[in-house]
Amino acid sequence: MTTTLYGLSTLDSDLQDRFFDVLFEEDGVVDALKPLVLFDGLPLAERWHENLGIAPENHNELWTQLADAVLVLLDHQSQESTDCRWAYMTPIVNSGKLHLQNEEQFREFTEYPFYEDQRKVRPTIRATEMQFGSGVMNEGYSVPKKEWSKQFWNECKKRTECFAPPPDKPTASYDLPRTLAEIRSVWSDLADHFSDTDEFTHVQPKRDASFGFCFYALALTQEGLASSGKLLTAKLALRMLAELYITFSYLISVGDRKLWDVYRAYGAGQAKLTFLKLEEILENQPGYLNKESVEALANEDMYMDFQDINLGNWANIDLRKMSQVAGCKDVYDAYYSWPSSYAHGQWCAVRDVVFTTCHNPLHRLHRIPRAAPRYEDGAEEDLVLLLNKILELLNGIYPGFERRAELMSTNSAQC
Repeated sequence: MTTTLYGLSTLDSDLQDRFFDVLFEEDGVVDALKPLVLFDGLPLAERWHENLGIAPENHNELWTQLADAVLVLLDHQSQESTDCRWAYMTPIVNSGKLHLQNEEQFREFTEYPFYEDQRKVRPTIRATEMQFGSGVMNEGYSVPKKEWSKQFWNECKKRTECFAPPPDKPTASYDLPRTLAEIRSVWSDLADHFSDTDEFTHVQPKRDASFGFCFYALALTQEGLASSGKLLTAKLALRMLAELYITFSYLISVGDRKLWDVYRAYGAGQAKLTFLKLEEILENQPGYLNKESVEALANEDMYMDFQDINLGNWANIDLRKMSQVAGCKDVYDAYYSWPSSYAHGQWCAVRDVVFTTCHNPLHRLHRIPRAAPRYEDGAEEDLVLLLNKILELLNGIYPGFERRAELMSTNSAQC
């Protein structure tokens, strides 16, 4: 038998009498244990009521007292939690059900917490209880013990309310209007640089893609910053900027002019594929797709009947390997992998945005919906950083564009 509420109920009446006699000799025990009377399924309820009385009409104070006690135990490495684990395991050790290796280990339990270095003893106690705490009893004991534990938490959940922290309101850490004006100004200067370096009228895949990456990055950054840099779409903008940067770096580092043609042709092929689906497959066409615009894109360089449709990655290499070839794996690790979780709706991303941890300790840290989506992490500095890295790549192959974006502070000074 272990010193648990259920374990006490399995003893014969004489041992129960001795336990209660010793327990209630201490001052303050009644006040400390009074919350036990709240539970309808309390093992040995009649004996506890004899010593503690019955639950008062106003239960709130007792539930609060119980919640405060549970709070310090939820951290399984806390001193209080370790004490409870020791109290649970000591009868098992003393009964011989758990054989320790030597006298030193035995004394670590019997003389806790005054023997040996507690920085070593406490982890040992926790690990031992986790490994053997539920496995040294027969099913006749362990099954109803688990049922009582389940009933305890069920009653806590049904009879107390969830507590959710108030949501944080997303606020920009920068002067939003001035920063967006700054991005538009960069766009204007980039357009001037495009005109200044424009010498031919024929199709120029490398040049078009290079400047296109930058203009596209400016559009992404503007939209990410317009949401104060904290909305969910800001993370998606980071992912898209990272992919732009890695793709741009890869095309430059490989140094094969034909690869720029492949990149462009692949995009036209995707436009053709989408048009064919709109034409032949999709009965209810999505509102975001304009059939005429998609058709024009597919036919821009050559008539779409002569366009190939390639599936998979346009370069037959995944983005991670691209980043390795281009020497920018650090960007992939920092700005693509984790934001991709949000783009794909993976569990950690869903959990992060829409759920919070209930602040009622009696609910065992379960998850509840937030009052509003979580908008606490600011992506504004990273958005600008990636944008400027893309602009630097352009300046390396089409020199003369030194302009970079900046976050404008609220006190009119530059960030």
